[in-house]
Parts: sequence; C-alpha cells; structure tokens
Amino acid sequence: TALFIACLSGHVDVVKLLLRKGASVVGRTSGTKVPLHGAAANGGTEVVELLVRHGATLDVRDGFKNTPLMYAAASNHVDTVRRLIELGARPDITGGQRLIDVYFLSRKSNLGYTEIVDLLVQHGATVDIRDNWDYTPLMFSFEYQEVDTARRLIELGA
Repeated sequence: TALFIACLSGHVDVVKLLLRKGASVVGRTSGTKVPLHGAAANGGTEVVELLVRHGATLDVRDGFKNTPLMYAAASNHVDTVRRLIELGARPDITGGQRLIDVYFLSRKSNLGYTEIVDLLVQHGATVDIRDNWDYTPLMFSFEYQEVDTARRLIELGA
C-alpha cells in the first residue's frame, strides 16, 4: 500500500497526509505486512507513534508471525524498540517457530545489539527459550563461539 511504502521509507509528512486522507493502518501488503511493520523496520519512531494514534495494533503479525517489535529489534533500532515497548508491545511474543527470541538473544549481542537484548529481557523475553530443535540462546552462542554473547546471557540468567 502507499502508506506502507511511506512508512518503510520514513516519509513522515507523506504518512501524515495519507492518514488525513483516510489511509488504512491495517491494510496489508501482498507479503502480509501492515504499515507498522514498515515503520518499525525503518526505525521510524515518530511514524510508529502516528500509526498507533490512528489505531494500529502493536503486536500485529505478518505472514511469518513476526511483530513490528521483532522488525525494529532485527534492525537494531533501539529507540523504536523502546517506544514500542512503552506503547505496550510485548517482547515475550515469539515468532511462528519460537526462533525469534533465540535468534536475537544468541546472535545480536555480539553484533552490538546488547541494548536491544537487554530491553527484550527486561520486558519479558525469555533467556532460556528453546526453538523447534530444543536449542537455547546460550547453546547458539557456544556453537558460534560467541564468548561475549554467552557471557551476557549467563549474566542475564541463562
């Protein structure tokens, strides 16, 4: 949708115009994403706030069961992650195969995403979550020889 593209591109003024003209905040792309997914993926905190004020659902899932919070976290948009949580997004929700928490908690802290990992854990993400293959974030960090990640996960209670 036009609103999705404007949100994904971070065009705040265009988003405001489209919302004034009645664009739907729940209209899905062919990939089943809504505008809030695009805004979160882009780190558009102001756009996220606009969409929520216009009725966007915070924990809406796309076709892969990912929420806007997951998109913001995957792109290391700390401010957007923080704001989504403040607005009520739930970090304890996992993806369709329970891989999202495992992925973020095991891989992201070694990529400079420690603040994202800390935010997710502080607000309900589980450090001992298991994926479909029974792996935990700590197991992934050992497998990929990510010592700093393993250390941080242990500090967080893994």
